[in-house]
Amino acid sequence: MKCLVKEPVRGRRDGQEIRIGIASWDTGDSTSFSIKYTWFDSRGRAARGGGVPIDALEQMLAFARRHQRLWRRR
Repeated sequence: MKCLVKEPVRGRRDGQEIRIGIASWDTGDSTSFSIKYTWFDSRGRAARGGGVPIDALEQMLAFARRHQRLWRRR
């Protein structure tokens, strides 16, 4: 992923970030975007989880909510 924007994860003090960028599966036209949850190893290097296509994110959240793995804050 080529990172375009990032922000710290709310409520975490250990430097974790959410990043949006050009997806690793992009065909070179910079039209495929992904989002990643990033944390850092003991040497301070980014260790990233798998990328999620941004256009699949809404469906993923709805799926998690339907299966009681995600709740809305009150």
